[in-house]
Amino acid sequence: MNAFLSIFLSSAFLAVLTTPWVIRLARRIGAVDLPGPRGVHQWPIPRIGGVAIFLAAIGPIATVLFTDNVISTACRGIQGQLVMLLGALTLIFLVGLVDDLKDVPARFKLLAEALIAGGLCLGGIRISSIALTDQCVLNLGAGATC
Repeated sequence: MNAFLSIFLSSAFLAVLTTPWVIRLARRIGAVDLPGPRGVHQWPIPRIGGVAIFLAAIGPIATVLFTDNVISTACRGIQGQLVMLLGALTLIFLVGLVDDLKDVPARFKLLAEALIAGGLCLGGIRISSIALTDQCVLNLGAGATC
């Protein structure tokens, strides 16, 4: 559990550091959503916030995968799955980034995301249960055991 907490805290710290940089970058390159009759905001809002989230998520996980330390040892059993998830995460990020910079039709985004998710399924990645607490686990398809 300490390994996952370290990854979470590293990601949170990285998000705090990269978000202002991404905001400045978005303003510099004009990647902002301008106020208009269909919008809810009253000033330009950066559209590429996913860049900071992506960097914050992928940085610590990639570091764990490619270094040899206590945290990476705890994750060795799922290293192949993590590599597949990072690949899918990168593809989903790129679809979202392209959509932020150029308007991409919703059908294309849905198709791309479905293909990426299908690739994960073909690769054996499954979410079979969600642990809500140590005593309460939601087994998907089999009901909850609390």
